[in-house]
Amino acid sequence: MSYIKGLVYAMSLYTRIPIPASRLEREDGKKAIVFLPAAGAVIGILIYVISMVFGNNVIPVLFKLSVYILIPLLVTGGFHVDGFMDVVDARSSYKSREEKLTILKDPHIGSFAVIRLAMVGLCWLGGMGVIAGYANKDYLKLYAISFFTVRAACGIMSLCLRRAKKDGMLYSETEGADNVDKVILIFELIAGALLMIMIKPVAALAAVAMLALFSACYRKLCYNEFGGVTGDTAGYYITVGETVTLMALALAEIIEAAQ
Repeated sequence: MSYIKGLVYAMSLYTRIPIPASRLEREDGKKAIVFLPAAGAVIGILIYVISMVFGNNVIPVLFKLSVYILIPLLVTGGFHVDGFMDVVDARSSYKSREEKLTILKDPHIGSFAVIRLAMVGLCWLGGMGVIAGYANKDYLKLYAISFFTVRAACGIMSLCLRRAKKDGMLYSETEGADNVDKVILIFELIAGALLMIMIKPVAALAAVAMLALFSACYRKLCYNEFGGVTGDTAGYYITVGETVTLMALALAEIIEAAQ
């Protein structure tokens, strides 16, 4: 029963889907992290359904890629992007670890965060231009599944890495997690990766390899800059993880098309 409530809690927390969660208590959120990939599954399903609606109709590529880019933001409300910008601001301050953790709580946005977000946006625009521009639907499927896979990896990192502080959203989501929850997230990650590999082995392996490389860099970043992971760094992980995965898929498609 706790996992069912955890799923409801997770969907109300990680998405903007109107789910009645008024009867849920704070204790129910302790299993929410296990269902972080469920939010990615919703995004992926919507992208796949919309791609079927688009079909082979003569629809401008710019409109298609705009829709594909907007779906994740509309489903989640973009809270992970907010975490990305907070982390960029904190890192750009070059202050002490304690001061950086304080900056993460600051609602104001710095110029460096805006610049980095613009860079990420351009990467998405270029990557989606490739994915939406070519006729190969397999890459669009990989793109859709990647939201599930990246969030499963984020859940594992959030549970397995040291937490920077004993308060905040991430702490409340992970303090009650146990080894069973870690196994579930690992299974979800493996399932997402295998599904991608079954569709397009080489491209999927390239995307998974890029995500693994970023995960190693993320661990070092969190430990060196903040002393551990936080809710904001989790948002940073999702934003950058999705970006490097998309770019890997786009590069793989370009190479395949050129052969």
